[in-house]
Amino acid sequence: AVLWILCIWQLVLRFKPETASSSTSPPPCENKGVYKNGFCLCTEEWTGQRCEIVNFCENSIYSVNTSENFTFTRIIVDRYG
Repeated sequence: AVLWILCIWQLVLRFKPETASSSTSPPPCENKGVYKNGFCLCTEEWTGQRCEIVNFCENSIYSVNTSENFTFTRIIVDRYG
């Protein structure tokens, strides 16, 4: 019976989940992003898992300096599209 209890105790210790302090720390959010609920919340100018990718769609109207002066509106694209 003692041997059985020792085997169970070893299994408990072996498969004990790690505590939050010893597990992975939150990813560093770059460019003033804020870590919340497991994700980085990026400012409007940045995107990506850690806010490391510049978001070129930061303004709603764009102008291209050419002889024809093109303008167009922003199309919002989220994580899935």
